[in-house]
Amino acid sequence: MELNSHEPWRKAHWHCSPHNFDPSLQVPPHPVALHDITVRDGEECADVAFTVDDKVRIAEALALVGIRRMELFLTVPGWLEAVRAILRRKLPLDLYVTWHPGRVERVLDLGVRHIMVWYRIADEHQRYDLRRSRKELLDQAAEQIEAARKAGCMANLFIVEGSRAPLDQLKEAVLIGKQAGASAVTVVARPNRALLRASTRASVRLSCSGDSSLKCLRKNSSMEIPPQPASDASAAPAAAVRRKARRSGSTPPSRRSGARSTGVSGTTGSGWRGLTGASPPAAGAVARA
Repeated sequence: MELNSHEPWRKAHWHCSPHNFDPSLQVPPHPVALHDITVRDGEECADVAFTVDDKVRIAEALALVGIRRMELFLTVPGWLEAVRAILRRKLPLDLYVTWHPGRVERVLDLGVRHIMVWYRIADEHQRYDLRRSRKELLDQAAEQIEAARKAGCMANLFIVEGSRAPLDQLKEAVLIGKQAGASAVTVVARPNRALLRASTRASVRLSCSGDSSLKCLRKNSSMEIPPQPASDASAAPAAAVRRKARRSGSTPPSRRSGARSTGVSGTTGSGWRGLTGASPPAAGAVARA
């Protein structure tokens, strides 16, 4: 691929939002809130299948270190049991779920009050995957936001592939979300947050994921984040389990039949103690590392 020096946002193997390179657009320092998607996006990875107990222990660990938000899909086995078990623990964090008609109503009955309404903004998604027009998808997102608000929830418009979308399309989506009653808009990847906020007067949050997360945080916040050494250590535990399973001729735990539990074994805080050696925090307590 021929590189163009006039397009620094486009390289041989990647590209990001051109708005990041506009010198007239500056992102002021602002606080960063961590939104954990381990049991949502993380479970989309190959060979990853969390049990209900796994999800509860992850939620407990997040609460312990001070994370106040986590997100969970309603499209995987055990979703209802996982939501019920996490809420039963009364942890000092907010549980977010994706809007999924036919399922979201059941978790609303359990007490969930934070909803992520997805909007896939990329032309490729709309034309070849969803095969629906932009107007249809925007109308659907607006209707879901309004339904979430009527149910007494905080609705967050979640714009996927935002960094590759033209600015006018981003502004249109943000304004429609705002008019529908969204309490916030989350733009995945790296468009210019300051420009969107200034041009739409909406609460726009920036979601950083993948290998660019730390670079994204350094650029768009006042946090001092030291460079991280390249490492594939995060893949080591799962790889080790698979190698051991192959040598023994068995199946990795995450793929065994019946591996997913349908509830939490015990409600006395045994999972929390297993992680920390201490009792779980009381509802509303501030967890500290």
